[in-house]
Amino acid sequence: MVNTQSRPEQLASWLDHARERRNKAEESLRQAQSEVAHWTEYAEHLEKLLALENKRHGTARGGISIDPRAPVIAALIQIAQSHDGILVTKKAIKVLRSAGMFPNDKAVRDNIYSTLRHSGDFRKETKGKWVLVSKVERHVQQAPHPRQSETNLSEAIEKLQAQNPTWGFLEIRNHLVQSGFDFGGKKPGNVVNMAMVRQRRKASKPQAVITSVPPPQPALVPQQSQPDIGGQRDVPRL
Repeated sequence: MVNTQSRPEQLASWLDHARERRNKAEESLRQAQSEVAHWTEYAEHLEKLLALENKRHGTARGGISIDPRAPVIAALIQIAQSHDGILVTKKAIKVLRSAGMFPNDKAVRDNIYSTLRHSGDFRKETKGKWVLVSKVERHVQQAPHPRQSETNLSEAIEKLQAQNPTWGFLEIRNHLVQSGFDFGGKKPGNVVNMAMVRQRRKASKPQAVITSVPPPQPALVPQQSQPDIGGQRDVPRL
């Protein structure tokens, strides 16, 4: 079959066909962009719903269910129990933050460290790593006299001052921390400072002088002798 179209007519036909294909492609692109926008919006909506449900039911990372209204110490114990009694502070911060207990990471970090320092439920093993203390171990730790730690600290400070007369607060605190002194979960700087303040007050307080006073002797009462007549005493008549 012989093509009877001239060259310009053939080019015009190809141009119409190309324009038709372009229009169809643009229409498909518009539909695809519309679908992308639709499914993107739908996915964002589902993410918001999922976040609300997680916050409502306390579903945190790692499959741990944390109640946002629970005390911090209870949440930390729950996290440690799910990791064989080991609590890593970085992971605990993420878990409590994702549970919606605090508005930001700084608030979570401050509350966690404050709770761990003042609670007897955890014992610090290394930096950022705490161990959950069992009931038996906690009972053993609480068994000594409540002021025994203060007495030991005062004795340790007096010993260091005797051995190093030029040492001040910083040297004594750093030496006790590096030697592994047990501060009972309290902040070393505060405990050492209070112990040294009590030591200075005790040294500046005047000592009372006690003199020995002999006990009072009973007074001697002279006995009156009764007259004896004929070997018999006078008996008053009634």
